[in-house]
Amino acid sequence: MPGVSEWNRQLIEASRALDEAHLTLDGRTREWAEADLTYRRANARAMIRQKGEKGTVPEKQAIADLEVAEFRYAAQLAEGLKIAALEAARSRRAQLSAVQSLVSLAKSEADLAKWGPSEGSAA
Repeated sequence: MPGVSEWNRQLIEASRALDEAHLTLDGRTREWAEADLTYRRANARAMIRQKGEKGTVPEKQAIADLEVAEFRYAAQLAEGLKIAALEAARSRRAQLSAVQSLVSLAKSEADLAKWGPSEGSAA
């Protein structure tokens, strides 16, 4: 079983990885928000340009969709990257929790070895 210094190293490493994941998530969230805003504004402008044109609302929306397809793609890609970053942060959090659990187990085993089972235990 690893020693105290190894557990500390693993805890610090897991904590830093979680910090990095949160920074990445923050950046991806901001990128998504910007891309989504750009797409929505472009779509609204495209729909306004259709005002007074002949055609049904769905036809006008289709024309607007063609005009803003690249913006929509960028927004959807940014959203996917944001979701991936969120899942990475959750994974890092779980890894940190696992290391914390192992440290707790090691501490309990060390206490048991040092002091032996308590009088009220089944052993």
